[in-house]
Amino acid sequence: MGQSKKEKPLSLIDQGFQNIVQHAVQNVFHELLKEGFLVATKPMKKEFSELEKRKYLRGDEVAKIYGISSSTLLSWRKKSCGPKYYTPGRAILYKREDLESYLARYEVLTLEDDRQARPQ
Repeated sequence: MGQSKKEKPLSLIDQGFQNIVQHAVQNVFHELLKEGFLVATKPMKKEFSELEKRKYLRGDEVAKIYGISSSTLLSWRKKSCGPKYYTPGRAILYKREDLESYLARYEVLTLEDDRQARPQ
């Protein structure tokens, strides 16, 4: 009888990459839905749609929506960089518009973007 190969467990790096890809795909899918390019045949998870309505987000919620891990947010806070955050009491909150403004500063234009911007 043939031996079955055991699957090798994912390393922390592989798991991190898998999480980043999963969040990126979720975000793209959600944006396509929001812009009307896709039509949902069944309702989105209530949790995600509720997060979309909130003005302030916790670190774990930022991770779900924007794909920025809580550890990255912590690292940025320790280095006094990254998006603005608010500390009412012991909570650490991020305003959605501050996150989007911060991320927009890191937009990278590709050659394709450059070609589309030029007049023909």
